Amino acid sequence: MNKFIFGLTVLLSVVLADKYAIIFQGDRGYGNYSDSSNTCRAYDDIIASGIPADHVIYMANEATLSDSNNPWPGKLFTLSDPEGEGWDHAAGCKEHFDYQGKMIEPEVVLAIIRQDEEKVKSLTGLENPKVFHTTEDDTLFIYYSDHGYEGGVGCGSGVITTEQMQGALKDLHENKRYGKMAFFLEACESGSVFDTLPTNLNIYAFTSANQTEPAWCDYCPPNDVVNHKSIGVCMSMYYDNEYQLLWEQESTTITLGELFQKTHDEVAKYKNQEVSEWGDLSMRDLPMTTFIGDKPIKTRHFAQRSASTTRVEKSEAPIHEAKWRAIRADSNANDAAFAELRELLSVRAKEEVEVMRLGAAVLGEKKMSEKLNVDTFEYDRECASEMFNALLSKCKHSLPFPATTRQLVHAICEKGLHQNVEWSEICL
Repeated sequence: MNKFIFGLTVLLSVVLADKYAIIFQGDRGYGNYSDSSNTCRAYDDIIASGIPADHVIYMANEATLSDSNNPWPGKLFTLSDPEGEGWDHAAGCKEHFDYQGKMIEPEVVLAIIRQDEEKVKSLTGLENPKVFHTTEDDTLFIYYSDHGYEGGVGCGSGVITTEQMQGALKDLHENKRYGKMAFFLEACESGSVFDTLPTNLNIYAFTSANQTEPAWCDYCPPNDVVNHKSIGVCMSMYYDNEYQLLWEQESTTITLGELFQKTHDEVAKYKNQEVSEWGDLSMRDLPMTTFIGDKPIKTRHFAQRSASTTRVEKSEAPIHEAKWRAIRADSNANDAAFAELRELLSVRAKEEVEVMRLGAAVLGEKKMSEKLNVDTFEYDRECASEMFNALLSKCKHSLPFPATTRQLVHAICEKGLHQNVEWSEICL
């Protein structure tokens, strides 16, 4: 009798266990088309795998679809197809936004993760917001895509710090809201969000980069063309395209560890972007179907990489894209295109000067100049996070930070060098 009850209990736990997924685009604006397209593609793939729509939360910037710069209104592409019609992902995702661009803010994202329905109602004004109420028998998959920095990720008009993100996940664990979780994060320096993640939370984190390196965009101008029309911006992200292609082809057989290793090795062939894994690495042997559905992901066609792609470091993408808009501008658009480019270059120059003033104040002018293009690998991580947050809040810098900023902050935070900074003397 006891064996019968035990067997029935095990059977019921399997039957009652369920799979849930949350997909977040953390930014807004047409310039972040790549985050819109890859999150949309992920939504389509998860639904195709057999996860029911009511078990998926989808937050993204719907305005990308109707933006005046979008040459294909209502469509989103991750891959170029210069002569063909392209593979439109929006056909599957555009009717399923649970939270739209204006709701992309740190407090909303954290409340959704924590499953705090009342707070989500208060923050969004939605009468019946989609919030999960999962159990310790369920699995949870989270995919987040935005800009990042050492110590956090961007989110709407603010940031979510490492402490805030890990705090929300720890609350979820303490409240027994999942059995196992996989968290995929696309952002520059995304490893810094999870490199201190405890290993006893049953969370496997898969990040596009390590703690200090950038992420790279894919299919940037001039290789941003679909059916003879240029998208005008980078179409997608390199890491995301690689892992999404893999799970589309091998979703019913590939493990978390295999997905990581194959993505890591492919990206490492071409760029200084170290795809990384964190948390409970004993979960590497779990099949991807632990978190997505058991059905083969049948896309309209398996995505095949174009032989021609242009990859650009994410921090350099806005200027790269603006240059190409100026190159492509006709006589009617010349003035506007060059004005946009000049404004971006002016903002970049201001930010570089402020960081150099910071470096000169702490290191002295000569050492600051020497460290501009040389990275410092031994430095105080907490100090660096504080410096990056101060540049965002006090000098109003924007994410992601360019290489010169990252390198000077590392030099400033070399052990024993950090001192109090008078930010009124730094910010212009």
